[in-house]
Amino acid sequence: MLAYTTPNAVSASNDWISFLGASEGYSPPENLADVMAKPVSKTYSEASVEITLKKTANYLLTSLQIPASWQKEQSRVDPAYATVGLIPGRQGYQQHLWHATLGRDCHIFVNHPGATFDMSSSRPGFWYGNGFLPKLAQKNNVVAQVFNTPDDHPIPFTHAHWPLDALDESDIQPHWAFGRKGSGCIALWCSQSLTVRSEVLTDHELRADGRQVAWMCYCGSGSFDAFKVECLATNPEFDRETLALSSARICVVF
Repeated sequence: MLAYTTPNAVSASNDWISFLGASEGYSPPENLADVMAKPVSKTYSEASVEITLKKTANYLLTSLQIPASWQKEQSRVDPAYATVGLIPGRQGYQQHLWHATLGRDCHIFVNHPGATFDMSSSRPGFWYGNGFLPKLAQKNNVVAQVFNTPDDHPIPFTHAHWPLDALDESDIQPHWAFGRKGSGCIALWCSQSLTVRSEVLTDHELRADGRQVAWMCYCGSGSFDAFKVECLATNPEFDRETLALSSARICVVF
């Protein structure tokens, strides 16, 4: 719908969105382009999920909090709330849990596949949805998630979509992947070793074998080298037995 109101928005092909945007009864705000350009940092509830968004001129990072803060608080009073919304360790469907963007063609995310190959028609699939839902939290410009995939699930790995062809710079290490596009920077850390794989998309997959796996995503801007040093200094640690994830200087602990 935004594509009908400002040239700065990306056009969408959804018929219903097109219908709403072209409606004579809809009048967009006159300052919509200015509003879109402003940085945003907020957490809000929508239906049964809690959404966190961090947007700057150089990157956008957004996620669903699993479990949501209201689930934690209200389940202490009424245990029934512990079964409402997205629950860590339960089977997932087509939910897209978090997404980082450095540009229109540069998108990074992590999921636990519901299929072993990209052209599968299963739901969840190779890139969309999650076979099992992780714990997930976002604090400002950092996302942390912990997967605990059951032993009887046929998919024993998680993976990241890492578009090498869209990044201006990329540095992939055993447990880290760093990328830059323009002035935006991104880093992925994984408790398991990362390997570059190709399916339908060539060199777009960073795969991590294992069922108890932690991932962290960091977004930033400025000097790429300085960004890498700052990320490495956070020193993430993950205990596969207790599923505890911690990171220095970042208030995300599972």
